[in-house]
Amino acid sequence: MQKISQRLDNFFALEELAEKDTPVHRLHPMAKIAVTLTFIVCVISSNRYDVAGLTIFCFYPAIIISLAELSFQDVLFRTLPALPFVLFAGISNIIFENTLAPVGVSYGVLSCVVLVEKTLLAVSAVIILVSTTRAKLLLAQLQRLHVPRIFTTTVMLCFRYLSLLVSEAGNMTRAYHLRSVKQRGLEMKHLGAFVGQLLLRSIDRAERVYAAMKCRGFDGSFPVSGPEKPDTASVIYAVGISFVLITLRLIDISGVFSALGKLL
Repeated sequence: MQKISQRLDNFFALEELAEKDTPVHRLHPMAKIAVTLTFIVCVISSNRYDVAGLTIFCFYPAIIISLAELSFQDVLFRTLPALPFVLFAGISNIIFENTLAPVGVSYGVLSCVVLVEKTLLAVSAVIILVSTTRAKLLLAQLQRLHVPRIFTTTVMLCFRYLSLLVSEAGNMTRAYHLRSVKQRGLEMKHLGAFVGQLLLRSIDRAERVYAAMKCRGFDGSFPVSGPEKPDTASVIYAVGISFVLITLRLIDISGVFSALGKLL
């Protein structure tokens, strides 16, 4: 339970980072969402063997992390949990793609490297977006983009009350240890009753919270707040960065490097 609490604290630390006052934080949320989506599409659509063309996209997270005063190590650490899910596919590429590339490296290794790069870049872009924009502003912009309200409302409720669920589980865990001092952890034979009791307490808390929200006029969706129209700096940022990303995606970087190598 302590590890879960620590991970939850790390999760809510992103919201604290979003409270900073930097040029990136002051940009309109819609501009940052547009650039992030453009970046992810450009990264994901890259050729599965184009390592050089994909590596050039590292300029975006590097510059934004510096301007937003974020920690490179912290962003990298938060992207690592996504790697195990793609390594299985990458390892299968190494096994089944045995054709040798001109540089003496198998196409399977190249596709594995590209897959890992795509994952790190895409996840890091999302982490940067969340670290520089408050959750309520992001959800407000998603509502303006006509994302289903059931999705935005569910995310907002989970974001607000996940800590309460973990706190309730922590109280139950401490009560369990007080009644069984010699036990180091939760026994498997008691796990079912523990989870069931936690579920009942969660349902009871949810009903009381929902009743309180209905008394305050809750109609199924949270009110949209935040700036409606982006400022000039945000528009320039969105258009400029998106243009650069799309241009880099359309240009054959590997071909350019090959041509330069022949000239030199």
